[in-house]
Amino acid sequence: MKKLSLLSLFFFASFSNSFALEKNAWNDFEGKIGTSEMRISLFLFDDGAIKGNYLYKRYQTKIEITGHLKGDEIELTETFNEKETGFFKGKVINDDLERLEGEWNNPSGTKRVKFKMTLATICSGSYERRYSDLYGTTVEVEGFVKRVKSAILMNDRRWLSNHVCYPISVVVGKKQLEIVDPKSFSRMFNVIFHPKFKADLPFYYWANLFTDGQVAVFGQGQIWINNKPDDGVTPLDYCIVAIHN
Repeated sequence: MKKLSLLSLFFFASFSNSFALEKNAWNDFEGKIGTSEMRISLFLFDDGAIKGNYLYKRYQTKIEITGHLKGDEIELTETFNEKETGFFKGKVINDDLERLEGEWNNPSGTKRVKFKMTLATICSGSYERRYSDLYGTTVEVEGFVKRVKSAILMNDRRWLSNHVCYPISVVVGKKQLEIVDPKSFSRMFNVIFHPKFKADLPFYYWANLFTDGQVAVFGQGQIWINNKPDDGVTPLDYCIVAIHN
C-alpha cells in the first residue's frame, strides 16, 4: 500500500474549470435531470464512442449508458435490466465551466425533461478498471465502499474496525485522533461517525468515486480506501486508510 500525505490528494474542487471532455478517461458530471440530483460518469474513447453509467442521488442504483460524442453533440442511451429505458440528447458546453445540457426522454417520447450537469472530476483509469492502481476490479472496489456505507449506517463496529489499516489518523472537526487498533476504533465509533455525518451519508454516492490512482475517495473526501498491505498469506482485500469527518 502506498504511503499518502493529506496534500497528495486533490479533491473535486481542485480541478481547473478549463478541462475539455477528456478521451480515454472517466469524465464525471453532477447535476439534475428535472429536479432529481444525479451523477453521470462517461468514458470517452478515441473514436467518440461513450460508455458509462449514472446514479440518482435518491435511489443509488447504477444505470448503464452508451452513446457517442460528435463535435459538441452528445447522444446517450440508457439501459436497465437489459431494456432501453431512456435517451439523452444534448451538448457539451465549454465556457466558464464544462457542462452537459440537453433533454432526456423516455422510449415512448411521452416524457421529456431537461438535464444540466457540471464537470466534477476527471479520473484517468481505464474503462475496464476505473481504480487502476488498486488491486481488484471496479465492481470489487465499489462493492467494498457500498459495504462500508452500509456498515456505518447499521453501526456495525466489528466489521468496520476489522477493515481499517492501523495505525490510522482520524480527523473529526479540527481534532486529530491517532487510533492504533480495532478495540480503540470501536470505542471511538460514535465520535468518528458523528450524527451529522451519518445524516448526510445516505446521499453519498458509493460508485463513480474520485481516485487519484492511489486511493478511492468516498463521500466529500471523508473516507479514503486502499488495499490492505500484502502479507503474502491472506488474499488482498480493501481497507480504510484515512478518515476526515
